Amino acid sequence: MGQAMSHLMRLTRAFRSDTRGAVAVEYGILVLMLVIALIGMSSMTNVSKSQSNTFNYISSKLAGE
Repeated sequence: MGQAMSHLMRLTRAFRSDTRGAVAVEYGILVLMLVIALIGMSSMTNVSKSQSNTFNYISSKLAGE
């Protein structure tokens, strides 16, 4: 039982010190944040264009054009 426990402790220590996948996870999170920002910017651009078109239409109708 003592050997199994020390083996388990060694495996646990090795697992905690292994950082090979951490960089990939960090890059994945970074890419996800960039994609969300780009989607947000594109949707805001479409909203502002739509709003501008609406105000131009109302302005032209009020001016009697």
